[in-house]
Amino acid sequence: MKVLVSSFAEYGHLYPLMPLAEAMRDAGHSVTFATGDEFTPSLRELGFRTVTAVGSISEAINRTDHDARTHTTQAQTAVWAAAGGAAELPSPEVIAEVAAVSGFFTANACRELLPVVDEIRPDLVVYEDANIGAGLAGAARGVPSVAVSAILLGAPAFLHAALAKPLTALWTEISSAEFPAPQLRVDTRPAGFGDDLVDVVAPRTPMRPVPWGRTGHDLPEWVTEQRTRPLVYVTMGSVPFADHDRIRAAVGGLATLPVDVLVSVGDKNDPAMWTGLPDSVKVTGFVRQDLVLPHVDLAVHHGGSGTTTGCLAHGVPQLALPWMADQFQNALAIDLACVGQCIQYEEVTAQTVAHAVRDLLETESYRSSARKLRETVAAMPPPAEVVAHLETLV
Repeated sequence: MKVLVSSFAEYGHLYPLMPLAEAMRDAGHSVTFATGDEFTPSLRELGFRTVTAVGSISEAINRTDHDARTHTTQAQTAVWAAAGGAAELPSPEVIAEVAAVSGFFTANACRELLPVVDEIRPDLVVYEDANIGAGLAGAARGVPSVAVSAILLGAPAFLHAALAKPLTALWTEISSAEFPAPQLRVDTRPAGFGDDLVDVVAPRTPMRPVPWGRTGHDLPEWVTEQRTRPLVYVTMGSVPFADHDRIRAAVGGLATLPVDVLVSVGDKNDPAMWTGLPDSVKVTGFVRQDLVLPHVDLAVHHGGSGTTTGCLAHGVPQLALPWMADQFQNALAIDLACVGQCIQYEEVTAQTVAHAVRDLLETESYRSSARKLRETVAAMPPPAEVVAHLETLV
């Protein structure tokens, strides 16, 4: 079958699609990616066709003036913090504003993808669940679609309700049919993690979360060597850090403990900026999480869905420091599942991080809960089995 896979041009949106896309490719299906051109070379090296469509949300927001960018960021943070229990529910006006911004990106993606669907004529559209426009583009042309959970727990119900207005307006523009019901969600969330926080109404088929990384990024050799102290992995995701002071405070807290620390600052931050650290702390650029997580005793991270599920898959206890989007929900789920702890970003200090990390490393119940969820993840269907199920949809 011919499959169109679409993602916003962000690592955290693209990577959740990769294990399923590779499984479809390996099963002999023709897979075309529609995403930003910065990912074209690596996707083509992996044997995928590519079409440039659907850019980066963060880059589009960054192109706006400072006041508008700040206002949009604050509104989004307020909505998602409420979804994760870290703040009171914002006013209806703020929720409507966030829905309008989401609707804008959805409409742009949908309009870009309609001619792609017309040209490729796929049998199936697969998209990460933030890219709703891809599903609507498929539905407008009568093509079945499947969402993959880049937003691990899904958007909250109050945001779904607010999105109804902009999405209905878009659908009226592109189709005269009735607004499509949610189709299928390929869900990488294991049972027992955030069960009470999920507002997703689409039919669900589970898929084992498989940490994925591109080739060409080997681990530092010392990570795989035998050691006598715990190894703590620190990452704040693939986007530029919003507040270096808080991250430096977290690393400063770790530097006071008898642990070795690997800090990954990604591709968009400069490791050379991190000076004056003790020998126990090593700072590097991009690190493949599928390679590093088997070697670590604890992960300190932003609460992104990819890092969260990677830790669940490897049974690694977690300390989440959420600061944007669905990170707040994931951090709350980490806390509720007793696989780690959460410190709200404004409460991050060297002392709070050091105290939490010490507790996480010394308390057996966190490791035990993490091991149990690792077993749950291992029992979920692998991507190849999910492909066999998707073949029945077309």
